[in-house]
Amino acid sequence: MVFLSSFTGSDESPLSEGAVWSGGYTGAQSLKRASNVARVVTVGGLDAIMTYNGVTFSANQYAQAKVSALTTGGGFSQIKVLVRATAAASLDGYVFGGRPDGSAGNASAISKFTAGVGVNLASDNTKFWAANDIMKLVVIGNALYGYRNGVLILSVSDSSFTGAGRAGLLVTQDNAGGSADVDDFEAGDVAGIANVSLGQFPKVKLSDPMRQGRV
Repeated sequence: MVFLSSFTGSDESPLSEGAVWSGGYTGAQSLKRASNVARVVTVGGLDAIMTYNGVTFSANQYAQAKVSALTTGGGFSQIKVLVRATAAASLDGYVFGGRPDGSAGNASAISKFTAGVGVNLASDNTKFWAANDIMKLVVIGNALYGYRNGVLILSVSDSSFTGAGRAGLLVTQDNAGGSADVDDFEAGDVAGIANVSLGQFPKVKLSDPMRQGRV
């Protein structure tokens, strides 16, 4: 099962696309569709967290998104993808992605949210994100792999969340002079792969095959 969205269509707030996106997470706002990208409803507000509710993907899954625009404008901006996420209201799950600079630390990170509180699992303050970059997070068993433009930049092992779950987005833009726009979201099952240990990522074909806690 694969879900694809290019966020093409008339503007809508909150993001719905036929009621397949869900928000309502504690301490978070929703995304909206505007000018054929997904972005926060309120600039300067809370993190925006939404998940795809059309299907619960298997435990081995991935999420991917393209950065349409990501700048700070003197503030804080980030784009991340979620896997193995729970439905609202309290968020559990894994996230990967990052920021356009290293001023806030952790320009790229794989993190986990437990009851809405984020903690970094692996990070790199030299891997920045910009327009047209593609982020992808793959989870197989306890192994998590974060890719930028098809290149593995972070990996870590964690056993906090092992079951099936949702895929989605976490986006922050706290300054009107900045940007945090998302395009071309994709998520799906990593089918037919047994659990692996970190460092044993199988060679399979994937389809291009990535402040609440401010992780």
